[in-house]
Amino acid sequence: MTIISNTDIFTKISGLRISCVSIEHGVVTLVFDNEWVLTIYNKSTMSSNGILSDSIDTSVLTNETLINVYESDSKLVILLSNNISLMVDLSDEGFSGPEAMQLVGPDNLIMVWS
Repeated sequence: MTIISNTDIFTKISGLRISCVSIEHGVVTLVFDNEWVLTIYNKSTMSSNGILSDSIDTSVLTNETLINVYESDSKLVILLSNNISLMVDLSDEGFSGPEAMQLVGPDNLIMVWS
């Protein structure tokens, strides 16, 4: 069994373009090229050019590229192209279940953050 840290798994989708974004009942779903899907159940916010927003604009995220991901102060920060960041609250207060996030990839790969 291989143990992968939370942020190491994102190297598999680093550099991939977001082809589709949907938000339904507060759940954010990012569909990347090459069959990768990241579903964010926890509270999340977006920053574009340094302006923080509690609402996530799907039109701004579509066609952006994942640059990097890091964990900081009980949040996960997803850095995208064009100076856009998506921040996922990993604290107990940010949890909305059934899990914090889920990443599904090719070959039946599933990574769950709870």
